[in-house]
Amino acid sequence: MFKQLIFILMLLSYQSYSSDMTSSLSPSDETCRTVDIGFKWEKRKRAAFATSLAQQPNSLVQSNCLLFTGISPFITLTNESNIEVSIDGGDYRPMPAIIFSGNTVRLRKAARNLFGDNKIYSIYILGDGKNNHNMQTGRIEWTIQTHGVYREKKIWNVGPNEPAKQLKDITNLLAPGDEIHLMGDAIYDPIDIRGISGTRALPITLKGISKNGKRPTLRGGTERFNWTLALRNSHFWHIDNIILERGGICYRHESAYIKLSKVLIRHCGNGILGTDYNSGSLHISQLELTRSGGKPEKKNWRHGIYMATDRDRFPESIFTIEKSFLHNNKGNSIKSRAERTEVYGNWLENTTNQQSIYALELIGYDGYETLEPINHDVVGNVIAINSIKYGVRVGGDGTGSSNGPSRFSENIFLMPKDFKGYIFRLLGHLQFLDITNNMFLSQNQGSKSITLIKDYIPSAQWFYQMPHIRVSGNTFTSNINFYHSEESGKVTNYEGIYKYIDVNNNETLQLDFLTNGSIHNIIFEKLSLKKAYINTKVTHPKFFKKLYNPKLNQRPHAGGIPFQ
Repeated sequence: MFKQLIFILMLLSYQSYSSDMTSSLSPSDETCRTVDIGFKWEKRKRAAFATSLAQQPNSLVQSNCLLFTGISPFITLTNESNIEVSIDGGDYRPMPAIIFSGNTVRLRKAARNLFGDNKIYSIYILGDGKNNHNMQTGRIEWTIQTHGVYREKKIWNVGPNEPAKQLKDITNLLAPGDEIHLMGDAIYDPIDIRGISGTRALPITLKGISKNGKRPTLRGGTERFNWTLALRNSHFWHIDNIILERGGICYRHESAYIKLSKVLIRHCGNGILGTDYNSGSLHISQLELTRSGGKPEKKNWRHGIYMATDRDRFPESIFTIEKSFLHNNKGNSIKSRAERTEVYGNWLENTTNQQSIYALELIGYDGYETLEPINHDVVGNVIAINSIKYGVRVGGDGTGSSNGPSRFSENIFLMPKDFKGYIFRLLGHLQFLDITNNMFLSQNQGSKSITLIKDYIPSAQWFYQMPHIRVSGNTFTSNINFYHSEESGKVTNYEGIYKYIDVNNNETLQLDFLTNGSIHNIIFEKLSLKKAYINTKVTHPKFFKKLYNPKLNQRPHAGGIPFQ
């Protein structure tokens, strides 16, 4: 009876407070991110406030703003860390606080008076949506990380002939802006780096210094998790000119604002794995990744790159990969669940191996529901489909769906003569698919047609309850079926529920240079104007030359890219 009385008094107090505050919403409330914390399968859905990075020790930190939905009739937020809460732009007050669906919430807390501190705070949700208002049914996390000690930049030399023999000898001494010079022609132990961050203006750099023409190599995996290099809650790092090899996961990405450039990754379980939680933006340039991925017996699939970003802790994260060469891998060459994926100017391929699946799979979150559309931009790549069954999958994989737009433009797709699959498989939920100004080069010169799009998405599961697809300005070298729906079969009349499928200005031209060595001028002229040709020719000139020289193999060999 006493507890019920306390809740009634809190509720009355909140209603009075809320009515006083409704007229004083700040303009910043317009940027609040909507999160649904209702129940799914009798469990409350996950949510978190955005991680606050590089904060001044002992400073007052304010969280981002969340607009909560899925609450019935109300919940109570409480914590044990003296965190204050602002509801609908009102004054900050101590918890507990009663929250209704549609309320906006910000938090405020003084950062601990420590440099390089990483503190995770828990805000508990009370209320089961029925009559058990005291029952804890969920938890919302907020992480505050303070910056390291600001001092003059240091360069740390690590190598066999240096005082520091391994990376572990100096990582705890690092400060924002420092550089690690890792000496080449040497093998180093794997390492798990936790809670050591730079800042946006002062990133920490790990740079390989080639010696005798050889880069430094991190080999093997950590004892507990079998990771070659892991960054965990270690943000704002630049990794350059190193080799990662022979780990269960060669690079574990559990941080944000990381750059990898001129890195070779090979012979790994997962080449790169971005975690569902605590991961943010990753930018990759001039990567070679090979001989990784696959399906060990009784274990999950591994991939060349499996990338995810944390919807809540690092909102608006971007995964970018450019000017890179991914070849001879199993699983998916790239599987991305990032909030935005950018694939620019790469060579991507799957193989004829039975464990090789999609050259590119662009889908949605696994750890969260997709509340805002996830988008993909794939421009100027060579996508070499060597499998006879699998090409590209977009939308979902049976778990999370993107429910957003996906664009494929200025790419060159290469298909084998006996290709029997679908170039694009659509699954889950999707908003819009744009396939424009690409070239699809196939060795299939017979009467058999290739299907461009196989749509497994029921019409009602498209974002607008109808398929929205544009196929325009593309060049094909084999007969093509543009669209095949699981609901309706082959579709050629784009009417009714298919009225928003736009197929126009495409052309089919005869191509025989892959079989007898001749190149029609019109094909070559079109090819030479494509971003995919320009980008890949510049980045991988030897390989593109091999592809288009009929006396040599029709696809590139392993063995490195020119910048190595």
